[in-house]
Amino acid sequence: MERLARDFFAAIQDTIATPWGVAVNDFVYPATRGVRPADLAQRLQYGMALTKFAAQDPEVHRLTVEVSQLLKPQAALREPALAARVMSLI
Repeated sequence: MERLARDFFAAIQDTIATPWGVAVNDFVYPATRGVRPADLAQRLQYGMALTKFAAQDPEVHRLTVEVSQLLKPQAALREPALAARVMSLI
């Protein structure tokens, strides 16, 4: 049984990475407990710029919806071409 749990949790890491990544935004509230990522300010800046960009570009909006609905991994929001465009807004 111990091996089953270990194998299960190892197998779902990619699946749960996106929801946990999205939950990082909860740290904008001081009452949120837990270890804040060292790059929290940069993540929040990137997220705000991405939101502005998505409001202007239907394809980017579609991608953000697909990520929020867990249809695509959060890493899709940091693809080099998209990241460069988002960073230009910061």
